[in-house]
Amino acid sequence: MTSDKNLFKKFQNDTLSHDDLLHLREQVDRLSDDEIELHLLDSAINSKGSTLSQPADESLRKRLIGEARRDKLRYTIFKRISIAAAVVAVALIGLTILLGVRLSHLNQYDGIIAQEHLIVTGKGEELLTVLPDGSRVKMAPESELKYSLSTFNEAGRNVNWSGEGLFEVTKNAGSPFTVHTDNFDVRVLGTTFSIDIRRDNDNALVYLESGSIELNVSGDNKPHRLVPGELATISRTTGYIEIASTPDYRVNATDAMINFYDTSLKDVMTCLEHYYPRKFNAPEELLKEPFAGALPKDNMFEAITIIEKAYGMYSVTDSATVSMNLRR
Repeated sequence: MTSDKNLFKKFQNDTLSHDDLLHLREQVDRLSDDEIELHLLDSAINSKGSTLSQPADESLRKRLIGEARRDKLRYTIFKRISIAAAVVAVALIGLTILLGVRLSHLNQYDGIIAQEHLIVTGKGEELLTVLPDGSRVKMAPESELKYSLSTFNEAGRNVNWSGEGLFEVTKNAGSPFTVHTDNFDVRVLGTTFSIDIRRDNDNALVYLESGSIELNVSGDNKPHRLVPGELATISRTTGYIEIASTPDYRVNATDAMINFYDTSLKDVMTCLEHYYPRKFNAPEELLKEPFAGALPKDNMFEAITIIEKAYGMYSVTDSATVSMNLRR
């Protein structure tokens, strides 16, 4: 086997064979940089007529290390790349799992966001509901409020409504509050108003206590603005709107009594059915007659007595029905 000195000497003279280069690489791998430098210096001194300046020596040493360790360097780089690739692969797997978990959670959130929230009051039941933005709805009996977070958010606050209630809306100029009903929409920013719309009633009522609201009726392209103290009566059959100043209007959802303002007897009977567990009947010829006044929420027999006196009727009551008849 060629000695270390001869290998370095051959390298210096560029006479290395293929086998010599392989042996030299083995030697370089075993030697430190200082030992390599000593071998180069020794081979230069022992060369006939050869002199080696310091810059030439440094250049030769760098070339030797570069050439002799090239494969090792490539292996080291490849190994580092492999490790990095493995780390990246693990990171990607972890990220994929994390994203999978996140997407799974997002899907759950999507379900929660899209989920419809339904609040319903029963017969004779009154309820205070607080919405996600802090707005409050005082619900009268047999009323229904629906919303979902997909349509009740910072972009806009939308609810669907049926029944009677008082809305106290939290002000948010960037997120209009809209109440949707079968016949009209009420759009506000921050105000207090009441809505009375029931499927069996001929008319719907919207009353503004404070702030400002815009009333948009189906089939009517003209929006109607109400000022505080105004009561809008909307015909559910024709869409006709009558707006009148009614500063003494009392909202049933917050009052101790059930209040009526020139309400048809038919609608009065229907309203009583929301508060009392009976079916109320009255003579056909009286159903369109108006009634104005207040009836108790918690005393059915007193309410019946007031109506009897107002129309000259008497009533027959059983466990399911209150039948009113004209006195002859």
